[in-house]
Amino acid sequence: GYWDDDFGAARNRALQHCTGRWVFSVDADEVVDGDPRLLRRHLHGTTADCLNVVVSSDSWDGVEGAVRFELPRLFRRSRCRWEGPLHEQLVTSGPPLSFASAPGVSLRHSGYTPLRYQQRGKGERNLVLARKALADARARNSPDLTRHLVDAARSALSGGSAHEAVELFAEIDRAAMNARHGIIAAHPAIRAALAVDDLAAAREWLAALERWGETPAVCRGLEAQVALAA
Repeated sequence: GYWDDDFGAARNRALQHCTGRWVFSVDADEVVDGDPRLLRRHLHGTTADCLNVVVSSDSWDGVEGAVRFELPRLFRRSRCRWEGPLHEQLVTSGPPLSFASAPGVSLRHSGYTPLRYQQRGKGERNLVLARKALADARARNSPDLTRHLVDAARSALSGGSAHEAVELFAEIDRAAMNARHGIIAAHPAIRAALAVDDLAAAREWLAALERWGETPAVCRGLEAQVALAA
């Protein structure tokens, strides 16, 4: 293969070599945990097109435990392809995809630990890709603009541009976000707000994070960071 600054295109090139009915997408910085026999039994009976897998990320905020969220990583090869140069999504050209949860399996992700992030230069790379994707989305008036705003804001923060991140997060309509996307966005939004001493924005995102169902221990840890900054 080759690299053309497009993660979705790279995944689609890999997808062309898959031959199974189901595809399990696992990144190089992830490890699978679970019961493969239970998963196979479920795959034989499910009618869903995509299965969401719990991803536990050794990540960002210095609060208790890892950040956990679900991502669609198991999918029917005949129904899906990837789209998007950064934080790519599964899409289809046919009827809307149906989603369910994958039982008995999870992923441990280590790519965003501070040391590995710095070693791989992910912040600078992602920021270049995210800015381009956001500009393209604005130019074509994309209905998926919120996702591109989140990607660009997260990448700006990781690339050392906290003020840019705060400005991008401020454009997002939190009321229109679902819980999964909201939790993913809220963590870097709070960090960015604290980095520029915008305590009001940090508190607003923290309140939204609690509404979206983030675990109490994580919320209390972030609340302590906001209080300490104040």
